[in-house]
Amino acid sequence: MNEDVPEPVNGLITADPNPVPSERGASTTLRWESNTPDVEVYVLEEGATEQLLARGPNHSVDIDWIHAGKSYLIRLYQASPRQLLSEVEVTKPVAGRIEVISEAVEGTTVSKITLQWETNAADAEVRVCEDNSDERLYARGAKDSVDLDWIQAGVSYLFRL
Repeated sequence: MNEDVPEPVNGLITADPNPVPSERGASTTLRWESNTPDVEVYVLEEGATEQLLARGPNHSVDIDWIHAGKSYLIRLYQASPRQLLSEVEVTKPVAGRIEVISEAVEGTTVSKITLQWETNAADAEVRVCEDNSDERLYARGAKDSVDLDWIQAGVSYLFRL
């Protein structure tokens, strides 16, 4: 008796580029292939439940919604019976800049001091430490520019983004 043994179900999912470039709006292309047409692609973001992204074998999709500093598991499943075939972790690094600008105020001995920052992380925090004391929250946001009219002479300040 010669029975045909079915080929095992397999599949592969990739993301390119990965990590996603840190620039705003940068995207990555997910590509997957499987030897069965009955596959589904799900996304699992840290702290959330899996969400269906696509169905069907041998496809690709560009995604531009990866957030900086977060990790996403993109999973390829055989739909029925549900079986994990492949997964890829997609990330986007946090990038940013922070600077203090001091400008002389014309006709005085006073300087105007401005703090500017910009980052690709939506939940960014700016923290300040005065004279090696404990760090404290100063501001939140991905981008801003604020005058530091409270800076005192003889005190050292460390700002972190």
